[in-house]
Amino acid sequence: VEVEILRAQLRDGRLPAVRDAPRAADTEAALGEVQPVGGVAPHAVALRPVDPPVVDAPGENEALDQAANLPPDPTEADWQGRVDLRELPFVTIDGKTARDFDDAIYVTKVHAPELKQQKGRGAYVPKGAHPREADYRLMVAIADVSHYVPQGSPLDLTAQLRGNSYYFPMSVEPMFPESLSNGLCSLRPDVPRLVMVADMLYTAEGHLAGAEFYPAVIKSQARLTYGQIKRALIEEQPEERAAVAAVLPMLEEARHLAQKMALVRTARGSLDFDLPEAEILINDQGEISSIAPRERHFGHKLIEECMIAANEAVASFLTKENRPVLYRIHPQPSPEKMTALMNFLQQANLGDDLVAELFQGKKTKTPGPLSTRTLQRIMEAVAASPQAYTINRVILRSMMQAKYTTEHEGHFGLASACYCHFTSPIRRYADLVVHRVLKSAIGLPDGMTTIPSAANLEAVANQINITERTAVEAEREVQKRLTILYLQDKVGETYDGIISGVTDFGMFVELPALMVEGLVRLATLEDDYYELWPERQELRGKRTGRAFAVGQTMRVLLHDVHLDRLEVNLQIDMDSLPAGAKKTPGRDAGRHLQTRRERTSASRDGKKKRGAKKPAQSDAPRARGKKRTDTDTPAQKTARPAASGAPDRNNTQAPAKRSAPKTGRSSRKK
Repeated sequence: VEVEILRAQLRDGRLPAVRDAPRAADTEAALGEVQPVGGVAPHAVALRPVDPPVVDAPGENEALDQAANLPPDPTEADWQGRVDLRELPFVTIDGKTARDFDDAIYVTKVHAPELKQQKGRGAYVPKGAHPREADYRLMVAIADVSHYVPQGSPLDLTAQLRGNSYYFPMSVEPMFPESLSNGLCSLRPDVPRLVMVADMLYTAEGHLAGAEFYPAVIKSQARLTYGQIKRALIEEQPEERAAVAAVLPMLEEARHLAQKMALVRTARGSLDFDLPEAEILINDQGEISSIAPRERHFGHKLIEECMIAANEAVASFLTKENRPVLYRIHPQPSPEKMTALMNFLQQANLGDDLVAELFQGKKTKTPGPLSTRTLQRIMEAVAASPQAYTINRVILRSMMQAKYTTEHEGHFGLASACYCHFTSPIRRYADLVVHRVLKSAIGLPDGMTTIPSAANLEAVANQINITERTAVEAEREVQKRLTILYLQDKVGETYDGIISGVTDFGMFVELPALMVEGLVRLATLEDDYYELWPERQELRGKRTGRAFAVGQTMRVLLHDVHLDRLEVNLQIDMDSLPAGAKKTPGRDAGRHLQTRRERTSASRDGKKKRGAKKPAQSDAPRARGKKRTDTDTPAQKTARPAASGAPDRNNTQAPAKRSAPKTGRSSRKK
């Protein structure tokens, strides 16, 4: 079913939104009715036009034929002109179910190293750095996909049209055929593989001292998982350390270097949104057994530090060589998003010292752009408090979306002056493009015969920006549908929740235990007429004064779920509210049922009788809520910063922007 959805997305340059057609509570029905392979039912997807593809891709059969003609393993002839690194203990570190291993690492201590200035290699030394002062050597080996996928070939054109691989809870739709993504190009253990290497030198403090780039052949000595790294290096479990004994000394050096590089990155202001992601576990019968936050630990961070380092080094080298680069940029937040963020932070309990620093003693709602270092300070200040989750989410939603472009603008979230994607050419087309430019820059014969113009690269960037957003939307929607399937037999149960957003039609509440968000509609709050106070990001009862604000915790009842409308509807468990907070509705408790015309007329008549002037309101509600039925379509904007792209690598996308639930749409590894 997921493959059919993807095929529809790639057909005729149009992107689908999976909809409707739920049958029974089974996975196939949840994703929309589809016909057998070869066609998509017209009611299964709703298509929306986008910019046409940059290329006219050949049929999938031509790409499969090209892949079938490739050997299962590289031959010795392929090794010619490459550095032989098969004796070094490279390892891959990935998730337990991963099959496309596109990166491997090797770390060692060095003494007075030198960069080899020779043909077929590119060298880069940061300003003021001295390679001979380095203490560590980090080698990041990336699968050399471009060796097997010539520019303009059927494999290349279909990969460009896809843009990236798609990762679903139950399957993967790879950018390349599995014979490449899981076979010839995958850095599996104990078999030789062709790679491009970023060979980097680091000082004892974790600063880059120099780098070289060249083609090589490696033989990975271990396929490790994040869990193994945690058990062997962090928990120091004897059994796990014995299992990885052959590469344990190298892993210890990698841990020390990664920790130092992380400190350097943090010092320059890099943001680390360590927010949990949902993990949907499927049992042997193909049923959803549980949904829980995905565990994240230093095993993930170790490999991430190495990948970020390689991406920055390659981008810096190509920029120095004046080559056209497909940068990965992350713009600074817009003034509007920064204003919304600061309005929220003014209401949060951040402590007097930090508030004074943020607002410089001024009573202003817009103190100006915040640096990433200041945002770090905020995140550190609330790290151990109940507010941490909410404030991190609000900061993340204030971020702009990361994207590809030929413009050299830097990466705000990573506090990186120069950044590109180099480390995942098996699953991202942008990385494949960067590999070709790198080969051209260092004079390799199988590099691009012509250097692409900035205009051509920008056209590619626009194309893969679209496909990246499509992948994120598809992954989110499939996950939402699977989550609703899981919740269908849990209606009536209560859960702990956190208010994640407020609107004039209700409040969004996130359930951390299930990693899902639902809606409490104002129509279910019958004790008062609630108004939206956007500056405070809260709903406040006009008569009782009771407030529901972003970040507030409460118990909620799972009222119902709708698979066809992708809705999760909740109700507040009033018995769980703090003692004294529950109010007995008075005779005017139903005033929120008045129509807008009745309220306006009553207000006008009252003012005429009193001759009163409209009082000034500096923090008054911008819009008032009204009772809505389940079929109403709210038109007012949610009172929270708009969702946006995550600051990348961390490379997850930010939570999707959610408006009122209605029929239609709902709301990645390294």
